[in-house]
Amino acid sequence: MEFEPWQITDDYLGGGGHHTYIESGSYTEDSAGQIAHDTVHEWRHDLGEVIGALLRAGLRIAAVEELPTMDWPAFPDLVPCRQGWTLPPEAPRIPLNFAVVATRPD
Repeated sequence: MEFEPWQITDDYLGGGGHHTYIESGSYTEDSAGQIAHDTVHEWRHDLGEVIGALLRAGLRIAAVEELPTMDWPAFPDLVPCRQGWTLPPEAPRIPLNFAVVATRPD
């Protein structure tokens, strides 16, 4: 089976501004209509921005890992897996999330 790629509509790289939309639910099951203040503001921050901010704050980066899983089905093609949600097996492997371990110097 051929994987049909997503249509990319927003910049990944930082500096693209914010995205505002109305959403009366969340990623949790049966939450539609449960949120009273439903205007959502999101800012995109690429990996370089996040790591740079941690370094500028004086933290030491101990580890960085890109992950093929997410905690919720943020995209329609994600399938459940042991760690949460991931792309189907026929899809190219791309990072969906990342983890950073940072420590404050003594």
